[in-house]
Amino acid sequence: MNKWIKRILLFILIIFVSISILPYLFTVKTSGPTNEKPFIESSFQNIDTIDLHYRFYSPITDEAKGKIIMVHGLGGSTFSWRNNVQQLQDEGYLVLTVDLPGFGYSDKSLGTDHSQEARSELLWSLLDTIDLSLAEDTGKLDWTLVGHSMGGGTVSAMAMNRSEDTEKLVLVSGALFDNNPSAIPNLIYYAPIRRAIDVVYSNVILTNTRIESFLSSAYGRNPSKKEVEGYLNALKLSETPSFIPNFLKTTKSKPLEKLEKNKIPILFLTGENDTWVPEEQYKKLKELIPRTKVNVIEGAAHCSMETHPKEFNSLLLDFIEEKD
Repeated sequence: MNKWIKRILLFILIIFVSISILPYLFTVKTSGPTNEKPFIESSFQNIDTIDLHYRFYSPITDEAKGKIIMVHGLGGSTFSWRNNVQQLQDEGYLVLTVDLPGFGYSDKSLGTDHSQEARSELLWSLLDTIDLSLAEDTGKLDWTLVGHSMGGGTVSAMAMNRSEDTEKLVLVSGALFDNNPSAIPNLIYYAPIRRAIDVVYSNVILTNTRIESFLSSAYGRNPSKKEVEGYLNALKLSETPSFIPNFLKTTKSKPLEKLEKNKIPILFLTGENDTWVPEEQYKKLKELIPRTKVNVIEGAAHCSMETHPKEFNSLLLDFIEEKD
């Protein structure tokens, strides 16, 4: 009996040593530090030790008709809105696109709370800072909140937290209902496990083939080389240990009860062929909040704002300019 116990303990020791050493035998690919702006409209704002990257677009008109913030989904970035901002500018709107922590060119370091509640507070702090830099009349305008997929949960939390500063709420294939981050074991914070996650993420997930497959499913068509590069460049880790353990452990939706009680106009835009956020999601939302308006874009999949910008922009503008 003692012989078998010793063998089992030896086996456990070998596994533990292997887990503790093997991840450090592989490199973690990073984008490397840079002091340059990724885009001409880029700015960075440090809020509560988190560096947020955003892109600011002034309206073409002398005075802004309204203000719009656009928040990407899982794996996305400000790149996700490249086909939408110009038309909104042309129509007289001030537009802000932002990278959530862990994505795009925002902070990707360990230790960030990725819950929708925390994201809401972070983005409202950013908007408050920006409002102070605007002309007085523009600064007083309320914000229209637009969020795609995971970002739909973020802007919903923002609308619930500060309904008095929210003009309208637009959910683009919004992923709104709860997940269970508590099911993720705390073992992911063990340094070698964190290292292993970063190795797999940077060497296996962040490849042209993987991103192309990811986009093919989200687009409902094959992506172009430029589209693959746009997503891939924005996802690269800038430092380690990365945000992933905290993201897995803290990503949590905010219950929608307060959204049900306020009177903010809501639009749910979705693609006819969206397999990522099925129609049960917006049907459930419509049942919970009957004032929700739903538009289904024919032929589109999960990223209608990218693949069907003409239809998307038209529906978005119609809703924004619709009188209550």
